[in-house]
Amino acid sequence: MRTIFHKGFLLLLILFLSWRFGMAQTCVLVVDSSFEQASLSNYVSYTSVKSFQGFKNALDSIEYSDLSKHCEKEMSPGFSEEVFLISFEIENFNNSNYDYFLELNNPHIDSIVLFEFIGSNDVIEIGVAGDRMLFNERPIENRRFIFPIALKKGEVKKFLLVVNKRNASVSFPTYLWSKEEFEKLEKRNGLFYLLYFGGVIFIFLFSMVIGLMMRNVRMLSYGLYAGSMGLYLFIALGFGFQYLYPNSITLNNTLRTQILVISLMTFVLFSSLFMNLHKEYKRQHKVLMIIFSFLVVLSLGSFIFESFFFQHIIFFLNVIYILLVLTLPIFLYSAYISYRKNPTLIIAYLIALSALFTGAIINTLIEYGWINEDNIPFNTVLLGSIVELFVFSLTFITEIKTINDKKNSLLQEQAKQQKKLVSAYVRGIEEEGGRISKELHDNIGSRLAILKNQIDYLDIDRKKIKDQVVDIFSDVRQISDELSPSKIQILGIVPSIEELFSQLIAGTDIKVNFYADEIPDLNNDNAIQIYRVIQEIIQNIVKHSGATEVDCQILKGETNDEGALIMIDDNGKGFNTHDIDKNMGFGLKNMRFRIESVGGKIEISSNEGHGTHIMIWCVRG
Repeated sequence: MRTIFHKGFLLLLILFLSWRFGMAQTCVLVVDSSFEQASLSNYVSYTSVKSFQGFKNALDSIEYSDLSKHCEKEMSPGFSEEVFLISFEIENFNNSNYDYFLELNNPHIDSIVLFEFIGSNDVIEIGVAGDRMLFNERPIENRRFIFPIALKKGEVKKFLLVVNKRNASVSFPTYLWSKEEFEKLEKRNGLFYLLYFGGVIFIFLFSMVIGLMMRNVRMLSYGLYAGSMGLYLFIALGFGFQYLYPNSITLNNTLRTQILVISLMTFVLFSSLFMNLHKEYKRQHKVLMIIFSFLVVLSLGSFIFESFFFQHIIFFLNVIYILLVLTLPIFLYSAYISYRKNPTLIIAYLIALSALFTGAIINTLIEYGWINEDNIPFNTVLLGSIVELFVFSLTFITEIKTINDKKNSLLQEQAKQQKKLVSAYVRGIEEEGGRISKELHDNIGSRLAILKNQIDYLDIDRKKIKDQVVDIFSDVRQISDELSPSKIQILGIVPSIEELFSQLIAGTDIKVNFYADEIPDLNNDNAIQIYRVIQEIIQNIVKHSGATEVDCQILKGETNDEGALIMIDDNGKGFNTHDIDKNMGFGLKNMRFRIESVGGKIEISSNEGHGTHIMIWCVRG
């Protein structure tokens, strides 16, 4: 029994020693020719000190044996008052010298010093960085903290990274990159961030312009929120210090939290407007406005009392996180009660809210040290923002399209109604003209005919009176023809137009060249309107053009539905088409009115001294 126990104990001891030996081996990061990138979370050992009077004192206050314990994976300790000393070892297994980059992917560390071990317990400083120094004083000007490391062929180096961000949340995900792969990464990241922040700027400007044009408060509030959220991420990712205020350490230390307050403030306002709480659910709107007002006061206070705000920044961050927790159930309840009235809008809001708050919660857990940032390969707030902006932008684009479609539909309906009114108006004129024509023809015309016959038997200057009566009768008949061209129904549109040219040109020196195809019969209303328009055109030629020759062609349309194309050309003096309304006045407007009322189209082109060309497209109706 003892033998079995001893053998089992010996086996466990061997396994434990093998595990410890294996861990010690993995603490050395071996790089070869195929190396591109590696996280140091599996290769570092670290310890921390509370008393900090400078880096030299920190180094003197520790035992270097503390840095030799097995490898740690926890790279996100959370809120801490300590300084962290991180040790790691790199071996160059290449057959030549190689250059590498050490990346600490947290742009908001107060101060960082990279040391190289000389011997067993001495170090030399090889790089200093941090956001408590000017941006251009960094070893490499980058939004993150980058240190160049050179290793000779077969060389093994041990490093010590001292990270100081006391009295705040600290996370130090650290990576080693080959120089070539790091440069590729920077190009990819540069393109990605250019597209993202360019998209945010476009959304901001588009929302503000459209919001102002449409007087849409929701669009304006969305533009403000998208702009403030984009600015917060721009600063949180380290671009603010790099591009906006590289010479201002003070701004770099406080502006991120101040813009976060503004982002939350604009989101509260936007949420209330987006769900129409200010109109439909005033109690929920009132609660959100109380939170909004508190955030406004907090935002103004952070700028006015900036020094106090900076000294108590952890307290204010906790206040902000508590507000986030408190507002989330209010947002969800407001969405729940608003769902019945606009389910599509609320579903979009919930998707966007879920993406953003999931990212924010994960980021908060990282700040408190409950999740290791090294296990998250992307910025969760940035990813949530991308999803959120996409969903909200798609929602507003759909809403704008719906509004425009309704507007266009209304305009089309108005056009249809106007066309009906025009058609009814023109038809009424024609009916009235027909009534007057019938009265002239059946009443006055008949009476004049009787009078003429009676005069033939009177002993007076019969010829003189007869001629006068004949003239009156002719005038009455002409008026009748003009008011109701009933000959169109009898002769057809083409012969009626040809006869119209003969009548109106008679007595002038104008030569008429008339050509017509066999065209399909037009609807009676359409034919009457075409007849009236051509009547107006001929009168204008006779009165104003000074033409000596007129060509009229009536061509068959390409299809039966198209009816006919009528072209009228004269060699008169022409006119400036820019002054067309001035030259032709109500006549031209009336012509267009008539043609468009029956679904046709008229075009007039003219140049001074080169005559006039008129084209009329008419449909069968």
